[in-house]
Amino acid sequence: MTASEVLSLGVRRGSFGLDINIMVAYTRSVWRCVLLLLVSGCAPPACSDAEDRALLADVRVLAEDSGPLGEAASRRLVREGARAIAPLETGLYFFSADGRGRRRIVKALVAIGDPEAGPLLAHLAERDPDPDVRAAAAAGLPALTPPR
Repeated sequence: MTASEVLSLGVRRGSFGLDINIMVAYTRSVWRCVLLLLVSGCAPPACSDAEDRALLADVRVLAEDSGPLGEAASRRLVREGARAIAPLETGLYFFSADGRGRRRIVKALVAIGDPEAGPLLAHLAERDPDPDVRAAAAAGLPALTPPR
């Protein structure tokens, strides 16, 4: 703040030469920050980090294991429904470099049956580098229930 700005505020000086207006403004902003922190701490979380980590862990198992562990992870993800779509999409790009893992993820998306997965499956049907993944995504698109 320049000297002319301070003078234009109508500066009142205390006994120690402190600018009272600046101190009051600073104190108010500190209390506003404290209040915001307190209020934001009271807000209920939309979802917990632990639940998100558990979903991503299941997606990783699904992408990397074709055996009983992968099947169990798939069942858990399908039970979660639409909540699992975003983590499954993340798994397409981070956990499954090979087509087999992406096919398992596509099968889970189809099994969820939520129309929210439609754009993702349409994208995979057109652009996935693996022809088997493209075929699985294209075959799964009609199985999605239409929105009501």
